[in-house]
Amino acid sequence: MEAHKNQVRKGSAIPYIYHPMGVARLLMETGYEEVLILAALLHDTIEDTSVEVADLVKHFGKKVSGLVVTVSEISKKYSWQERKDEMIARLKEAPLDSLRLSIADKIDNLDSIKRDLKIIGSAIWSRFHASKEKQAWYYSEMRKIYLNRLCTPQDIALFQFFDRLFNEIF
Repeated sequence: MEAHKNQVRKGSAIPYIYHPMGVARLLMETGYEEVLILAALLHDTIEDTSVEVADLVKHFGKKVSGLVVTVSEISKKYSWQERKDEMIARLKEAPLDSLRLSIADKIDNLDSIKRDLKIIGSAIWSRFHASKEKQAWYYSEMRKIYLNRLCTPQDIALFQFFDRLFNEIF
């Protein structure tokens, strides 16, 4: 909570911390282990705050910090397309818990987009660094990874939720 203080969700006044809490809640309700839930709470700290990997290792251990690192985008000095291409390539080989964390993150993001589409309509796409079409491409590529690699009953439940939101939005 400290790392995300004063941050809000894109285009809103909603405190940012609700996003990692939503990702953690989703994984908890689906029955995943505590280490994955803890990583969910921390998943955007390296990418979006001043928290360093060494801080996470010191306070939360190598497994949690490793999951956070795996789902964190490369530096913002790279273009949106370069960051997404790199993430797609990384997740094709990532440990399954990283994919579980990633899909829960994407579900929470898609759920937020769906809610905001009802309120402000297509103006929502101006909040992002890429068009609706590019966003659809990215989520479609992630969908392929999830579909090909996630296979437990819990994973399938997450995938079905993701897929429903994806199809409703795009």
